[in-house]
This record gives sequence, C-alpha cells and structure tokens, in this order.
Amino acid sequence: MNREIRIHKLDCMDEETKDLLGQIDALQKRIRARAQDLYLERVGQGDGAWGDSVGDWLRAEREVSWTPVQEMEETDRSLSVRLFELPEAPIEVMVLPEMILLRNGAAGQSSKALAQQIVFPARIHPRSAVVRLDEDGLTVLAAKAGLA
Repeated sequence: MNREIRIHKLDCMDEETKDLLGQIDALQKRIRARAQDLYLERVGQGDGAWGDSVGDWLRAEREVSWTPVQEMEETDRSLSVRLFELPEAPIEVMVLPEMILLRNGAAGQSSKALAQQIVFPARIHPRSAVVRLDEDGLTVLAAKAGLA
C-alpha cells in the first residue's frame, strides 16, 4: 500500500482542528439531509412512515461519506483505536487528548469525504501516540493521561 498519511499530535485545539470540527459538523448535516430525503422517498412510495430510519441513516452515510469500521480497546495504561475500510486518498490524523480527528482530501468537497471524530473514553497523551498505517488499516495507540 502506498498511501500518504499526515499525523498531528496536539495538546490542545488549534484553528485547523476547529476548522475540521466544522467540516465534520457540515458533513453530518449533509448525511442528515440525505437520510431525510430517503425517508421522504420511502413515504412517497407508500412504504410507510414507520420504515427503517436507521437503514436510511446508514445508507445516507455510505452515500455521502467514508465511515471506517472502528475497534477500540482500553487497558489500564493505554487506548488503541483500529480503523478499517479507509479511502485510498491521503489521510490526515489529528491526535488530541480527548479524540482523534480524521480527514481525507475530499473532506471539504462534494465528493465522498472522510471527516470523522472519534472520542476517547479517557484522556490520552497525544505525544505518546503511535500511528501506523498498513494494508489492513490504521492503528493509533497512546498512553492514558497521567501514565506517559
């Protein structure tokens, strides 16, 4: 795999991370609007108003964005996040004490975007994070705050 990855380890939010959170919010609004359109299409076709709203949301999410499959593991000392099914585009990873932010080159465009926030169950030390991209996916491993 020959994919570019940019990694930022930040102790607090800067303007770039705030901008990315805005992009994530805008992407969620696009997904929400598409899910509502799918619901209205179903109702208009006589499929009933009580149809599969979760299915509408998941379909809208697949149409509008890349949503990687996630696995998170927590031990007494560390947190590990594993992401699968990432786009082939270059990926930017921002590691903060309370979350990871991800984006690809399409995040602000009309094409399918990766702009995602993954919140940790506990605070970490961003500087301790090890980010690895291989053919199976992306792994972020970091020490919990107070332990690095």
